[in-house]
Amino acid sequence: MLILLDGLLTIQTSKDSKKFGLEVWHWILICAVIVSVLGALVVVSTFWEKPSQMINGCAILTEGLMNHLLVKSTVVVMNDHIRPEKAAE
Repeated sequence: MLILLDGLLTIQTSKDSKKFGLEVWHWILICAVIVSVLGALVVVSTFWEKPSQMINGCAILTEGLMNHLLVKSTVVVMNDHIRPEKAAE
């Protein structure tokens, strides 16, 4: 359930990052959609049958990659914005 919610919130984050001007916003969106689909599969598969370890593992791996991409792209942007301020001092 948390994987599904994180994926859905990251879809909104990708829309915001497009407005902010990040060049990798489309990769964030693609990862968020994949994570959301896998998260939905995890939730639905618990009601249909015994949860598949393969689906759970893929969902967790994809979520980790998505979060890594999100942090990597935003930290680079933040560092670029911080450096000119320090140079002015």
